[in-house]
Amino acid sequence: MLKKSSPTRFLCLALFLALAVSQSALAQDITVQATPLHRFITQNATLGHYLTPDFNGGVALNYRYQPFVGQADIVPLVPGYRPRADQGLQPVHAWKVDQRPRIYYYYSIYFFPHGSDYTYLGIIGYALPKFDPRGIPFHYWYSQSYGYYYTVNGEFPPCCTFAYHDTSWNLPVGGSFIFEPIPEPPEPCPGMEFERQSCAMNGGSWDDTSCSCQFFCVPYCNQY
Repeated sequence: MLKKSSPTRFLCLALFLALAVSQSALAQDITVQATPLHRFITQNATLGHYLTPDFNGGVALNYRYQPFVGQADIVPLVPGYRPRADQGLQPVHAWKVDQRPRIYYYYSIYFFPHGSDYTYLGIIGYALPKFDPRGIPFHYWYSQSYGYYYTVNGEFPPCCTFAYHDTSWNLPVGGSFIFEPIPEPPEPCPGMEFERQSCAMNGGSWDDTSCSCQFFCVPYCNQY
């Protein structure tokens, strides 16, 4: 049998729901500035690059900093927000490639499966489509010995073993962009917020599949 909930608990639940609705209503678009994209050499002067908007992250990996020859930026991630679709921003996906003794990194605006030596690291930020006038070309070079080397206009790999692999997207150069709140996922049991909270208060575990409160007791237990 369920224990009776006190008026204080009901009041707390009502305040909790009111606060959640208020916070949701206040969610608005925000402006996000492009920030520098930092480039590091992974092991020595000729091995592949590691790219990150977090300078300290590259330093922590003990990689050697190698700035781009000119301004090259990326639009950073903002927790709880995403770029508005009409701005054309594309997520930049990152993989770590472990082909020892070489270790390098691969970046792409396209997400697709790779071999077992590729470890997906997630999205590092947002960039622009190819030929977008707000950005500059992001060039790929590849070497069987060293991995991927990334450049902007006016710079080249340090040795002759790198083959040019073209460019498929642009890095922003400054600029501001509009981000919108990421919508909350739909409520699996709409209209049953009170029952869910009451379940927790009484020591039960809420089941979103059956929209019922489960009590794990032996041998049997009531549900509601």
